[in-house]
Amino acid sequence: MLACQAAIKQMQEIKQLENKLPEADGVPQKLQLGWGISTGQSIMSHYGSITSDIALMGDKVNFAFRLSGLANKDFPKDILLCADTARLVKDILSIEELGLATIHGYSNQELVYAVEKDAYMKV
Repeated sequence: MLACQAAIKQMQEIKQLENKLPEADGVPQKLQLGWGISTGQSIMSHYGSITSDIALMGDKVNFAFRLSGLANKDFPKDILLCADTARLVKDILSIEELGLATIHGYSNQELVYAVEKDAYMKV
C-alpha cells in the first residue's frame, strides 16, 4: 500500500508540475511517466564506497521495472500492479484488471492491474 500511495502522490505532483510548464514550442505539455509496483522479496545491496551506493535486486524488482515500461505505452494507465499487489490493495484502492500481458524476460503471460484515476483523489 505504501508503494501505491507513493506512486499516486508522485503522479499528483507531476500533474501540478505540468500546469506550471510554459507553453512554448518544443516544451511537452504532458509528461508521460509510468510506475510499476510488484510485491515480493528483494535484496538490498551496498555495492560501492559511499552510503548512497545501494541497489535493489531480485525478480520482483525486475518485474516492477518491466511493468513501469508498459505503463502509458501498452496500457493507457499511469500505475500498473502485479496480481499480488492488486490482491493486497483491492479493498483500499480502486483498481482495474487490464488482462494478460507478455512481460519481457518472463515465459508466461501475467495478469496486470492498474490503479484507477479516482484513487488519486483519495490518497
